[in-house]
Amino acid sequence: MFLFISKLIAAFVLPPGLFVVLVIVAFVLNMRNRRKGLTLCLAFLFVFVYLVSSYPGEAIFTRTLEDDYKPLQGDELAADGIRSVIVVLGGGAVRGSPMGDAEIGKASLKRLYEGYRLHKQTGFDVCVSGGKVFGHKGDSEAEVMRDVLIDWGVKEDSIIAEAHSNNTWENAVNTCSVLKDLGYRRIILVTSAVHMRRAVYSFKHNWEYEIIPAPCDYLRGSDVNVLDFLPNRSSLDSCLRGLHEWVGLLWYAAYCNW
Repeated sequence: MFLFISKLIAAFVLPPGLFVVLVIVAFVLNMRNRRKGLTLCLAFLFVFVYLVSSYPGEAIFTRTLEDDYKPLQGDELAADGIRSVIVVLGGGAVRGSPMGDAEIGKASLKRLYEGYRLHKQTGFDVCVSGGKVFGHKGDSEAEVMRDVLIDWGVKEDSIIAEAHSNNTWENAVNTCSVLKDLGYRRIILVTSAVHMRRAVYSFKHNWEYEIIPAPCDYLRGSDVNVLDFLPNRSSLDSCLRGLHEWVGLLWYAAYCNW
């Protein structure tokens, strides 16, 4: 029930649900002849829609998160003797795909490849974490990612699958519990760069040993041109992911203080 409520709230706090809420508010204000309130609501809607669909919004909502962490070169970690494990967080799967029960999503694939790259460099075991999408049946994200790693040639006994988590906080709670019992003392944490701050926050609250961030799946490089300041789909996708992370960080900060 808690998970359902959090998903329900997020649906209307974040776009596109937020756009629906603002349009309803504007409609009600118009019906009640509240012209000043209507003008303010429409002005906010205009500015907000522009920001979340252009580069200025990316600089505010996304780059501020991605710039926190730099890519990791893992070859120097292999020889220091600390029992380490590479943890890859699931980033979504396509349910009911013609390719099978569940097909690995784009973000999950990018994260998984980074985990595979680090595994090849270090020889560390790989833990994949991700449950079933809320309301769906079939394989979990962790099981889908495990099967891809096996297809890539990773030995099955080098893979740990944590298949019960429904969000980042549960990724941390469940994964840390499993890894502590198995005797690991360092986590190489792999997830999308925009998601890394929330992931590190969650894992630091559940893991007393070392955590090394290994970000990937960057949403934007350093090249910017004048067309990026016009509304565009790429900026919209990036900003929506960034907004999701900021709301998640606020939610987790409140959750930890309950």
